[in-house]
Amino acid sequence: HLFTIRTVRITDPSTYDAGSVRGTRSRLQVSQALFAQLLGVSSELVEHWEQGICPPRGAARRLLDEINRDPTGFLQRHSAPPGRRLRKVG
Repeated sequence: HLFTIRTVRITDPSTYDAGSVRGTRSRLQVSQALFAQLLGVSSELVEHWEQGICPPRGAARRLLDEINRDPTGFLQRHSAPPGRRLRKVG
């Protein structure tokens, strides 16, 4: 069965302000640079989100929702090759 706009309701992603973006990054325990890399955006954009200059939009909001749903799992799935555990350096 094909899913269509008539058969499925897609919920809007959450909205994120500066504090909620910082909170999401804090749950991952990563730097702004690594957070940006995980999201596929620039470090400057993450900095702007966290300073309240501009909020995340569109796909970034949906991705932040996915991170918040399972922060540890997200980080493990996206930062280490399969079969290898992420380890902190230093």
